[in-house]
Amino acid sequence: MRVVRYILLVLAASQLGGCIFLDWMTSSSEPKPVAASIPSKWVMTGRIGVIHGEEGWHGKIDWNQNKRNFKAGFFGPFGGKGAEFISKGGKVELRSPSGKSISGARLNKWQKQNFGGLFPIRALPYWIHGHPYPKMKNATVKGKVGAAEEIAQENWVVRYSRWKEFKGRVMPGKIVLIRGDLRMKLILDSYRIVKSK
Repeated sequence: MRVVRYILLVLAASQLGGCIFLDWMTSSSEPKPVAASIPSKWVMTGRIGVIHGEEGWHGKIDWNQNKRNFKAGFFGPFGGKGAEFISKGGKVELRSPSGKSISGARLNKWQKQNFGGLFPIRALPYWIHGHPYPKMKNATVKGKVGAAEEIAQENWVVRYSRWKEFKGRVMPGKIVLIRGDLRMKLILDSYRIVKSK
């Protein structure tokens, strides 16, 4: 039971949120022109927090995207080892620090029990870049795609601010995701595109 509670806390963190970060970035909140598509390989680090009902958590995130595959690590605020979301070959699993993992129907069932629905982890690479997730229908975009002020998809609202340049690409410095009583925040500290060899 302790393991499940721990993973719940870390998974909640992966859903990016909370109102517990200091506003450290000073860039303009006005959207700027950015690329019309997202790169296939990129690396991002940042700070995350979540408020889900009366529960809250904050820490750090390290995301490594390689085409359709990714590894997203979540760590405590002082660098303590956390859990990882790993996507490879179309399969997504959540791995705890002890090496135990949940995937497939078990992960789906667990998310529904603890969050009232599935968290669209595959949508995050698109949302992080200010794009709607193409596999979700009925997207409403406020502002330009790739430089959005807000995206609404399937009961999720994603809000963007503090657009700034990271290694030649303009990205949102702050992203807030909201669904029901779940509020998630991501502050980008670094971002770079990985060139194919």
